[in-house]
Amino acid sequence: MDGNGTGIMDFAIDKAQASAAWGGTTAQLAEGARSTPGFEHAPHVVTVAGGVPIWSADGRTRLGAVGTSGEAPADDAACAEAGIAAAGFRTERAR
Repeated sequence: MDGNGTGIMDFAIDKAQASAAWGGTTAQLAEGARSTPGFEHAPHVVTVAGGVPIWSADGRTRLGAVGTSGEAPADDAACAEAGIAAAGFRTERAR
């Protein structure tokens, strides 16, 4: 977004890497950190919403992740989810 510092891009990349590494959203990682002492210090853990995994259209294959940053965390996550859906992919594994 206009007016944000260059660190915002690095933070978005960190969110994407965390989501890709763990297979869940960074909001879910935040929940895990609250319930598991020390988890927030594990590799590739980001505890701010905005990292969202990308699953294939059938929900069977994890393809990667999107990371967004620069607005409120909930808005970052909503933006990532909207982009994934617009591309025809899913944000969760098929159940």
